[in-house]
Amino acid sequence: MSIDGNHVKLTNHRYEYSTVVIQDMRSISPYDMSPFTLDRSGFTVLSDILNASQIESDHAIKTQYFEHIRALLLRTFPHYTDIFYAGHLQRRRHPAFPHALPNSVEGELHYAQPLTVPHLDYTPTSAAQRLAQLCGPGENTAVDKPFDQLNVWRVTQGPNNDWPLALCDFRTVDLARDAVQNRVVGTDDGASENYHLQKHAAHRWYYVSDQTTDEVIVFRNSCSEGRDKPWAWHTAFDTGDTADSCRESIELVLFAVL
Repeated sequence: MSIDGNHVKLTNHRYEYSTVVIQDMRSISPYDMSPFTLDRSGFTVLSDILNASQIESDHAIKTQYFEHIRALLLRTFPHYTDIFYAGHLQRRRHPAFPHALPNSVEGELHYAQPLTVPHLDYTPTSAAQRLAQLCGPGENTAVDKPFDQLNVWRVTQGPNNDWPLALCDFRTVDLARDAVQNRVVGTDDGASENYHLQKHAAHRWYYVSDQTTDEVIVFRNSCSEGRDKPWAWHTAFDTGDTADSCRESIELVLFAVL
């Protein structure tokens, strides 16, 4: 498909915004994170001390920070045999977000802004394609194995209540009813397909209030074909708490091979 850069239609979707109840995981009495695991809800929260020097540059993130998180995940989930780096994303909310940003401000946006549409980054098909890209020709051992596509998300300034990450408990999602496959055009990260989510009253959403830099959210976006594993639709949302500084976060995109 050819797109005229002067007349670009960014999407052929029509989004409907509505009020959704998002429960604070800390409010569950007694405070218990055990119901939230990769194989139950599709997400979990781990404790990990942030070393700020590991995120000072893109190179440090791709090397030091990735290796640190890789070791954490291999310890926590010993069924994984290897973990591959697939990308990372730093977000720093501009004070003008989410209102329309003047062109002069948009030119100053060196970081991505929070994303407000519930989504999964990949489908099983596009995830397999991305893993094949990462492995390259002649390195098909990982491609032939079962895998999970995981994201590791944390704030880099905390405690944070500004546009935190909300996640939908997979146990409340009906894939046939709620999952909306989406074709992504013009990306350079291999995400040719992803999933959006059709709202339903059965959905249960959660977030972590006052999230600290030492609290890491790990969630599954997708997995290899034929594996019946939970996924975690996710989005940022406005808590209405304007007292906090603007959110700063970092997200690793990983492939964990079994």
